Amino acid sequence: MHKFLKSIGFSDFKKKDLEIILNEIIARPQMVKVTKDSEGNEFAELSKEFATNVGITVRGNYLENDKFEMEYYYPYFYGTSLTTQEEITVEKHSEKESYAGVCEDSNIGVTLIFYLQNIADYLSEKNRRPSGQKMYGAYLSGLSVDGSILLPIEKRRRISVDIRREVSWLLRQEKAMKRQLKISHLKIWICIPFFHAE
Repeated sequence: MHKFLKSIGFSDFKKKDLEIILNEIIARPQMVKVTKDSEGNEFAELSKEFATNVGITVRGNYLENDKFEMEYYYPYFYGTSLTTQEEITVEKHSEKESYAGVCEDSNIGVTLIFYLQNIADYLSEKNRRPSGQKMYGAYLSGLSVDGSILLPIEKRRRISVDIRREVSWLLRQEKAMKRQLKISHLKIWICIPFFHAE
């Protein structure tokens, strides 16, 4: 089973369950894209969404009797915003009909290497375009099975220390105002902002 199936919600599945889902995608796909692959054979992508922009794509070929032969499948998550507008170079993997995109992103100063999700669109466009015409822009997305937060922890501690100091100061001010005004029921409302790491 594909290790990223967990990332899209398929964590407690057995191989038999997966076969049922893949057969359902092949029998009743929500999206079908057919084009010619790099060797001139008919290449097809059959996809089914299980949540917004999240699903499984099955890739393979249609045989002469219109029977679909699956080569491989993968879970997907489609990005919804243009991540980079730099020039994209596409390279074919040798073991199967899959491609890698390569891009020098000047904003972050690194070379991005990623799997191309929309191979049928790429192959169709490649067959229509004049040879040597450059491609620009990519919608990047990613799946993960685990992760770590790489944000600095110390900064958050400083914020909480600053908030504690401010609350303490406000409480002292409240007591001083009560004594000065000789009021026993004075309450100062304190609004503490919450900081979200994004």
